[in-house]
Amino acid sequence: MTITLRRQAVLQDERGDAVAYLETKKYGHDLPYRRAYERLPTDPSPMGRGQAMRALGSSHQAAAGPYLVKGLSDAAAEVRRDAAVGLQTTFGPAATDPLAQLAVSDPDDQVRIQSVRALQNSPTAPSVRALIAALDDRNAAVVYWAHLSLVRITRQEIGFDPKQWLTWYQQRYALPGTRPASAAPEKAAPPDFAPAPGAPSHAG
Repeated sequence: MTITLRRQAVLQDERGDAVAYLETKKYGHDLPYRRAYERLPTDPSPMGRGQAMRALGSSHQAAAGPYLVKGLSDAAAEVRRDAAVGLQTTFGPAATDPLAQLAVSDPDDQVRIQSVRALQNSPTAPSVRALIAALDDRNAAVVYWAHLSLVRITRQEIGFDPKQWLTWYQQRYALPGTRPASAAPEKAAPPDFAPAPGAPSHAG
């Protein structure tokens, strides 16, 4: 029995290693491999599920989006982290709310860090509000990346004071008629899931 369980654990780790290798190859995002990655989010091993999240994210395919969003609610912190990493390159509006929640409430530092980084792809009021809240995080890396995401979304250089950001937020979002002229212009709604800006596209 012990040998069987040990062998199962080895096989699970080998699957994760195989995905980590394949996603670095040019052919690793061809359709047959993507189909395999889409089955791995139910793998019993957190390592396998996490590697699947990274592979799906680096595929830059819209079909990967729902799997990545589901990964954000995984019981294992490493899987939630890797799902947020994947959403940095393959993003859609459905990811905004769960990422915003993780950015301010997940107990794992790395999950919060990767969540605020992914939110830079969402120029919306919920994203901005979550990123402002993250400026009060106890972890300096979360604060750094939350600020960087805010600057990229809003094109504002306000600093790290969440109170100053809240003042701007209220003018920009709560009172649209008083939006500062320097605020980032409205953007057209993106498709449900698409490669993040600047990401390459994999045909298949």
